[in-house]
Amino acid sequence: MKGHTLLTAMFIFAIVNILTVGHRFFLFRIRETVIRQPESFVNRYEEVPHSIGLAAMDLEPESDPQLTSYVRHALMRRPSRGPYVLGHQGSRTFPFQENKKLQEYLKKMAGGVFVEAFAGDGEKKTSTLYLEQNEGWSGLLVEPDPALYAALLGKGRKSFSVNSNLSLSLTNFTSRSIDAVKEGNATLPLITLVRAMGMPEIDFLCLHTGGTELQILQTFPWINMNVRIINVEFSNVPGNVSAVNTFLRDKGFNLTTVQEHSATFVRGDLMEEVMGTTKRPRAPRASRRKEKRVVSFEIKHDT
Repeated sequence: MKGHTLLTAMFIFAIVNILTVGHRFFLFRIRETVIRQPESFVNRYEEVPHSIGLAAMDLEPESDPQLTSYVRHALMRRPSRGPYVLGHQGSRTFPFQENKKLQEYLKKMAGGVFVEAFAGDGEKKTSTLYLEQNEGWSGLLVEPDPALYAALLGKGRKSFSVNSNLSLSLTNFTSRSIDAVKEGNATLPLITLVRAMGMPEIDFLCLHTGGTELQILQTFPWINMNVRIINVEFSNVPGNVSAVNTFLRDKGFNLTTVQEHSATFVRGDLMEEVMGTTKRPRAPRASRRKEKRVVSFEIKHDT
């Protein structure tokens, strides 16, 4: 009897030890797996003190897919599925009324993709609402002012949008803390926003940022992204239109029209193509459908 009891005790002891060792090994493997997983953008920096934020960290916006993913899923808002909610009658006319040449370009490129910075409330001072409503255009609206951006979201625009300022530097770019970003104080390079959109190219870049236009253009990696037409407000740019023209001419753009406060530039190798056809010079239909799917991705927001 005693032998049987001793055997039973030894058996129970062995089982307990096996379970204990196995449990520890299981936890170790889980921990090892978690450590090997790539951390999300937020998790990478969530332990940074609020007093320091992310100001001392180089996020490498051109090569950091986690930053791009964070912008896409946390900052950008998708196009409205409801009706337009507009009240300003003047916004329903074609923009650039005095710039007939630019109107001609844009009409021949119906269905294009634009980036507008800054878009204001999305209606009164925007340059893209008519294109979106009447010419089949879509794209990205950038507005840094939280109040104007809130108004923009209420207009029912059918384009993606983001409450962000545009960085004036790329190589030395640093971001603020996540809390500041959530409060609408994001400052990001233009290329980061474009890549978060998944844009294969930009047909029309409209830059009206109050004096920082040339600095923003200087941060853009032109060799990696095709831009077809650019309208730049130059009245507050140091060096005026001459400085903008000098920079964009080196990038292959031709100055086509100059108005009182803005100038239009068209890429030289596309100018003849755009003006030499009555249809928008784009890729074959199958490729266009593919591009449309790329631009119209679904943005999910955490609740």
